[in-house]
Amino acid sequence: MLVSQQPPSAKEALRRLMRAQLKAAASHRQKGSRSLLDQIQNHPAWAGASTVALFAPLPEEPDLLPLLEHPTKRFVFPCLQGSNLLWRTATTSHDLQPAPHTSGRLKEPVHGDWVSISSLDCLLVPGLAFTSCGRRLGRGGGYYDRALAEIAPHAVALGVCFSLQIVETLPAEPHDQSVHCVLHA
Repeated sequence: MLVSQQPPSAKEALRRLMRAQLKAAASHRQKGSRSLLDQIQNHPAWAGASTVALFAPLPEEPDLLPLLEHPTKRFVFPCLQGSNLLWRTATTSHDLQPAPHTSGRLKEPVHGDWVSISSLDCLLVPGLAFTSCGRRLGRGGGYYDRALAEIAPHAVALGVCFSLQIVETLPAEPHDQSVHCVLHA
């Protein structure tokens, strides 16, 4: 029996390319993360935020966890619940544990208060690729697209990535959500 294979979508092809480039540039992660930390802390959205959404980084993503040391901000992290992200507080990186429902790949807070997405002031959003005007290519699950569609009007979504993740254009679908600004290093 002959099985026909569909050619990979433009999004999936770009995802594979970005994963390979990020893996090859692993030595840049620490320096790039430090630069992003400075950019975030100097951004007006950070200054005006009381509740900030962070993410536990995957090995190829910027490590922004040092932001947890800021004494006047409340930090929340995404937790996968079905097809959506829910938000839970964490005060240290020790509050983040491998999530069993992700085979330990993602870390989530295991304790902490649940927080409504409408109370978030600033969201730091990962992705595999971004355009300079805020279009974003995620990992394919649509979790952040659904979350970004629900944020409060006052909230600011900042895409954070390494410079090699900035591309000129991205394939887009109607459900894709953009971020307000992209910070990269």
